[in-house]
Amino acid sequence: MDRMVRDAKALQDLGIGVAAISANDAAEYPADSFDNMKLEAAKHGFSFPYLYDESQAVAQAYGAACTPDFFGFNAAGGLQYRGRLDASGRQAAAPDVRRELYEGMKQVAETGRGPRDQVASMGCSIKWKAAGGGGGAGAGSIFDMWPPAPIFSQRTIGEKRHAVRCQTAGPRDL
Repeated sequence: MDRMVRDAKALQDLGIGVAAISANDAAEYPADSFDNMKLEAAKHGFSFPYLYDESQAVAQAYGAACTPDFFGFNAAGGLQYRGRLDASGRQAAAPDVRRELYEGMKQVAETGRGPRDQVASMGCSIKWKAAGGGGGAGAGSIFDMWPPAPIFSQRTIGEKRHAVRCQTAGPRDL
């Protein structure tokens, strides 16, 4: 978590917008509730909005598969980064490990294009709701419907791009 917070702050320092979204089913997994999200955001000093996708529509539309799952867009709304934070797995990698998300999004900010080689995120599966859940790879794509709302982007995060009710758990309200 500390590395994610560090790199999010570094991206913000470059002028790149950052937000995090939780889509886990809080009814079945109370530890993932909105109230606990607020505690986690405060505990780790999130400098970015932490949103709750209660309907799981955003996660399904993006084709999110795990937590964390990173999506980075250029100023035109094109997906340029879909990779991991770094080489950490269940255990933190060495302190000098390559910062893949940070470097990739810095490249997007400088060139408009993401790195050619990207390694997919690995983590815990999203805790899908039983009825209509199981978004991930089989879900419809937001990219076919309209420009996606940014998660890591050069655009303003506060734009409302789709009709999904999100609650903010971070230090800033959208």
